[in-house]
Amino acid sequence: MDLMMNRSERKRTWSGKSLPMWVALLAMAAAPFMRVSAQVPGDPYLNESKEQRDERMGWWRESRFGLFIHFGVYSVPAGNYKDKRVGSLGEWIMWTSKMPVEDYKEFAGQFNPVKFNPEAYASLAKKAGMRYMVITCKHHDGFALFPSDVTKWDIADATPYGKDLIGPLADAVRAEGLRFGLYYSQALDWVNPGGAKSQFEEGEGWDDAHKGDFDQYLNQVSIPQVRELL
Repeated sequence: MDLMMNRSERKRTWSGKSLPMWVALLAMAAAPFMRVSAQVPGDPYLNESKEQRDERMGWWRESRFGLFIHFGVYSVPAGNYKDKRVGSLGEWIMWTSKMPVEDYKEFAGQFNPVKFNPEAYASLAKKAGMRYMVITCKHHDGFALFPSDVTKWDIADATPYGKDLIGPLADAVRAEGLRFGLYYSQALDWVNPGGAKSQFEEGEGWDDAHKGDFDQYLNQVSIPQVRELL
């Protein structure tokens, strides 16, 4: 878990762009891979005035303190692979170690968070003075913490836990009067074929299971899952 304090708007940027944190925030990762730009028709903020932006961002600037949670299949290896400690961030273990897809999928069989207690987390966040909570509903490993109709690589189908995490957490957070947000990795995906591997390298990845069409991945996995979340 990472504590995140937005002390100034300059501090609240990611890849040079401020994150609009609405109740159903979708923090789109790996902007360099996006096939859309801020200039395409349909961008809700394209013609936004400074006054409109100030109004939209008002709650975020006032909140100042929130909780950002990284949680997923990578929590099982917890930075270790084949009895060795893998450097860098724990959620990047698959990319850092160039772990085969099938090896990584095996960790899902051990992902069974029976002690997951959304009410306790929301209550603690509220007592600590936090004003919002964000969780990685799908990080770069492509694993969804919510049931998805577009892939079996989700908590309902690939784990012994077998049920949704996101809905109960959203309900608990909102019941405490906090705002709830989601981080969704829309471009990087190391398990679903066609997903990008990182913003630092080109190519199809390190495993034949990665091979696939990026546009097909976006249209058949990424975009449908964003619709499921919304």
